[in-house]
Amino acid sequence: MGPSDVIDYCMRSLRADAQAGSKALLAFAAKQDQMEDHVGQLLPGFFSDASEFVTHLASQPRYETLTCLSEFKCMGTPDFSDMSKSAAQKLLVRRDGANWEEFFVNLQLTKVESEAESALPRMRWIISSIYKQGTA
Repeated sequence: MGPSDVIDYCMRSLRADAQAGSKALLAFAAKQDQMEDHVGQLLPGFFSDASEFVTHLASQPRYETLTCLSEFKCMGTPDFSDMSKSAAQKLLVRRDGANWEEFFVNLQLTKVESEAESALPRMRWIISSIYKQGTA
């Protein structure tokens, strides 16, 4: 799966059901030991389960739209950097009856170690951070 596929899968899941969508998003998130990075972006990999993640999103005015998402759309293709090992995708998200809000998803291409000794390592896109501008 490429970065666009990961984002589309997670966002469709969030739109269908916040709990299931959060579980999907956490499945693609890099494990973290802090909730936010040095610039205030949310690190989904900090949360141990989907319920805890949804509760946090719902308690934050900036992120609560993600718990009642009605529409989303990607704004172009992901912007790649670091020799195409990092990607950032800008999206617009909204809940019913509200204005569109900007939302960003940052991803990293990471090596996934194979369990078989002879197998070559695989590469996988993981979500490193998310960030949403203000509220509508």
